[in-house]
Amino acid sequence: MAVRLRNTDPCGLGTVLAATTVAFTASTRRQTQQAKTVAGTYDALRRSPAGQDAQAEDSMAPGETEMELNCRDVLKGAAVATAGSLTVLTGAGSASATTHPTLLVGSHGSQVLALQATLTSLGYWLGEVDGQFGDLTRQAVVAIQKVAGLSRDGTCGPLTWSRVDAGIRPRPRSARGHVVEVRKTTQTLLIVDSGAVRGIYNTSTGSNQRYDQDGAWQAVVTPSGTFQVFRRVNAWDSGPLGSLYRPQYFNGAIAVHGYTSVPSTPASHGCCRVSLPAMDHLWDVGGMQVGTSVLVY
Repeated sequence: MAVRLRNTDPCGLGTVLAATTVAFTASTRRQTQQAKTVAGTYDALRRSPAGQDAQAEDSMAPGETEMELNCRDVLKGAAVATAGSLTVLTGAGSASATTHPTLLVGSHGSQVLALQATLTSLGYWLGEVDGQFGDLTRQAVVAIQKVAGLSRDGTCGPLTWSRVDAGIRPRPRSARGHVVEVRKTTQTLLIVDSGAVRGIYNTSTGSNQRYDQDGAWQAVVTPSGTFQVFRRVNAWDSGPLGSLYRPQYFNGAIAVHGYTSVPSTPASHGCCRVSLPAMDHLWDVGGMQVGTSVLVY
């Protein structure tokens, strides 16, 4: 089997490794030699100007940077595993990622419990840890895929498991107080207390498209800036663009609110969508209330 290797890891370490192929045989010696060859290519890329100029994803694992994680995984690799548009090397040094089963909506049992427990410990909100892979678990998986720069399919395969096991979490921008951060680049919403991320939610912000409202074309964006929650409605709140579930308004008609659909990409009319259960959770003590600071970037 021939596999095309592309440089699409979250670090952004250089350009695509065009026309690079790695042939796999049953021989352990051939696999080991090929791993060394690819690792050398990776090192060369890392030392190239393109690799040096690339910006790392704004996320981290406990005790190491994303750059260190990816270099370590690649240098230990003895095979190539792909998911979506991403390609990484795995092998004996990444055994945990290759021994987990692929989990998706409908999966259940001890492995789902382990996944849910780990995601919850990292701050990715998914509701109850019950061993059932439902929509809230899928959204938590999408959230860590967003943070890690992976394909946002909601399925926990080898690549996603490797990021879960590595403990990937986003870096907050705020350092003081209780702040809700909306990261448009990764489409995630963070609850941050004194610079520590306490909760990570899947969200969908403005689609950057245009729509017709009362004969006038409006831009669909979620403006960046620092705001405060000034009004909230503890019910479905009807407006010209539809009904918002328990909205917390922080910039004119723009709010964090619950919605029945929360895609993995920007899709709203400017608000920050979360799931209905997530919005209920954000209304709890320590979530959002009038006066809460909201940082959008």
